[in-house]
Amino acid sequence: MYTHADAVREDGRNKGNYEVDGIRRIPVVSLILHHSAGPEREDWSAEAVIDEISQIQKDRFYRDYDKDGNFIGYKKSRHTHRCRNEEVFTAYTYLMWMVKGEWKITATFWGVEENVPGGTSSYVVNSNSIQLCILGNYLDKLPKEGWIDAIINFFKPKVDDLKAHGFTLEINPHKAFDSTPCPGRINEGIPELRKRLS
Repeated sequence: MYTHADAVREDGRNKGNYEVDGIRRIPVVSLILHHSAGPEREDWSAEAVIDEISQIQKDRFYRDYDKDGNFIGYKKSRHTHRCRNEEVFTAYTYLMWMVKGEWKITATFWGVEENVPGGTSSYVVNSNSIQLCILGNYLDKLPKEGWIDAIINFFKPKVDDLKAHGFTLEINPHKAFDSTPCPGRINEGIPELRKRLS
């Protein structure tokens, strides 16, 4: 079953509600869709798209400041790059982009089935979700043809596994949890995704 290793909250209480081999787990029951709001990056390698998103998010979310507001470096990431043994600074579990006219989805870091991603401002939301970012700016347009089928083909086995354990997968846009237009017009495809992955 697709789960995240449990984390202990700041108040010390255990949040897990599923156990695998003696380890408390959080069932992943939510798929949250994002867009990168940047270039589409067709025909890039997995390593290149992960590197680009990592650099953008490192600058956006991992900058560290002293008490006077002076930049003092970057906070440590808890994820390991999918292509090399080094830190990766990404909140997304998966990235999706076009390669030779077909949609490709790749994990962004090792242990995506165990480590809690970012993606929204809520740890509670993140702790039971996977975050899929489609590369491109889709505020005013839809992704190229085939994007819905690509998501369904990739996540259908995970959904079937969830069902076998008595869970269902919720599919939501990023904007359902934060004040953001993300994922733009990708939101228009969510009813079909919900119907076909139910």
